[in-house]
Order: sequence, then C-alpha cells, then structure tokens
Amino acid sequence: MRILTSFFLAASLLLAAASADAVASREARCTSLKEKVSGRFFNCMLKADAKFERNDEKGQRYRKKILCRDSLTKFFARAEGTFGGACATRGDAAEVISDLEGIADDVTNWIKFNEGTDGPVAPRIACGSGTSLDLGSNVCLWNGLVAPDACGNGLIESDEECDFGALGGNSCESLGFGVGTLACSAGCRFDSSACFDPEEPSARFEVNNDGTVRDNLLNLLWEAKYDPRTVQNRDMLFLKHNLDRIFLFRMNRPGDCWASHCRWRLPTQDELSSLAGLGRFCSESRIPTELCRQGETLLYWSSTGIPGTDEQVGVGVPGSATSRLHPNDLARAIAVMPLD
Repeated sequence: MRILTSFFLAASLLLAAASADAVASREARCTSLKEKVSGRFFNCMLKADAKFERNDEKGQRYRKKILCRDSLTKFFARAEGTFGGACATRGDAAEVISDLEGIADDVTNWIKFNEGTDGPVAPRIACGSGTSLDLGSNVCLWNGLVAPDACGNGLIESDEECDFGALGGNSCESLGFGVGTLACSAGCRFDSSACFDPEEPSARFEVNNDGTVRDNLLNLLWEAKYDPRTVQNRDMLFLKHNLDRIFLFRMNRPGDCWASHCRWRLPTQDELSSLAGLGRFCSESRIPTELCRQGETLLYWSSTGIPGTDEQVGVGVPGSATSRLHPNDLARAIAVMPLD
C-alpha cells in the first residue's frame, strides 16, 4: 500500500512539473513571437524611410508606416489570443510601437545628419547664452537677429543697458528686483521677468506651455512630470542602470529632445530637496501640480552618489524623506536642465 501511495505521489509530481513546463513553454513561445514581430516592425519602419527617402514621398511613407503599425498590433493581439495568460506582457503593442519608432527615427536621423562622425549628436557650432542655433544657416541667433549685430555684439555701448548676455555686473538684487536671473532683452534693455520676491514662494515657478517648469530660484528648467498634457513616463519606475539607457536617452533623443532641449540630466539631492522642503503636499508647498502629485509623496532618483558604495540618494517629492537607493531598487525619475 505504501509503495502504491508513493507511486501515485510521484506521478502527481511529474504531472505538475510537466504542466509547469508547458506553461513556461507557452510563455516563451508568446515572448518569442512578439520579439519576432517587433523585429519585423523595426525593419518595416527603416525600409519605409529608405524606400521613400530619395523622392521625399511623404504621403507614401506615411501610409507604409501605418501598415507597419497595423501589422504589429494584429500579430501582438493574435499572440495574446493564442497564449492567453501565459504571455508575460499583454496590451503592450502601442508602447512597443512608440519605443521602436523612436529608435528607428534615431537611426535615420543619425545617418542623415551625422554621417562619418563619432559620438553623440551635437550642434555644429556652440552658441552663447541667450542665443539659439539656426540649423539651416549654422549661425547663432539672438532675439531673432544674427549675432553679433549692433545690439547683440556682446559690448555695452552708448545708451544700452546690457548686450548679448553682458549685464555690466548687474543682477536682480543689485537693481532692486529681488532674486532670480537677470537677462538682456531685445533692444539691449534689462529683462527682469525672471526676478522675483524671495518671500513669495509661488513666484519661484513659471509653468510653460511645452511640458516644462521654469525654476527662477535655482535657474533650472524642470520636466513637467504631472502636466496633464504631457505624461512623459510619469509613473514609470527605473533601475539605476536604466536611468541613462532609457530615461535620459528618451529625454535627449537626437532630433526629438524633450521640449526641444537636449541637456536634460537627473537633479542633484539638493535640487530635489529644494522641492521636498516646501511642504508635504503640493497645496501646502505651492509647488505647481506639474511637478508633484497631489496628496502623495513619490520617491525619485537623484544624481548624488553615496561615497564608498554604488548607491544613490533618493528624495521624496514633495515630502522631506531621503533614502538609500541600491542599483536594483526601483524609483521614479524626473529630469532637469540648467538655464544659462
């Protein structure tokens, strides 16, 4: 009887193991199919660019890319319909399409604009503070004018208050405008719009219409993480090694930088703490809701490392707690860049 019981127990275990193998096999088959379809989609997007590039046939290229997207969506749905709950991911077709489209565009832009170069995309010339590079003519523009030019040659002359970023040693404080960043406007007159009263915290931030928030106190530009119009990875969690490889790569993606700015980085512990110290919730701190979630403190990666370890400081926003984040920990990410 004991032998018979042992036989049935062993048989049951074998059946359970076989069942587990079958589930694992179905999961692997689902993943394999999705990977194969993703590869075909990526190839399809590059072929569309290659085929219609020579004659700049935008209409045909657009229609071909729609067919590429439709094909991936259809086969992803077929895989999930066939393997059901065994699939490791479900309903992810749109996200895969978005990511692979971005990488395909990066490849095309790199080939078109950086042929024969080595290293990251960079402007062909460096423009000074307050100027922007006109890619067509490869000159620096200042208030829409070619620099240097009369007002805009960097020298304070005649009745000019300032010129091309030259402020004559003046600042918001020296001119009685409070604190912040003094600038030079068109006509070579002082621009005090970024100066503010330090006693009024709400004056610190300016919410822009491009998914960014200007920080007049720190002279920074923040990614508008909770702007309802821009949901740039707002709830995505990252391991340490994915901060550069995925998060900042997407923010500084060649040809498609976030809000047309390409110098995004992680904030330091002090920069994040400057938000955290203003109050527990957005309503208390008067941080714009574009930077924090109402009624909830979220943990963010900072760029500040902990000496002697491979850990980094995590900061709760808008709360005040800090944490030690191990490379395998998960936390959110928000990007920032200096204004100069």
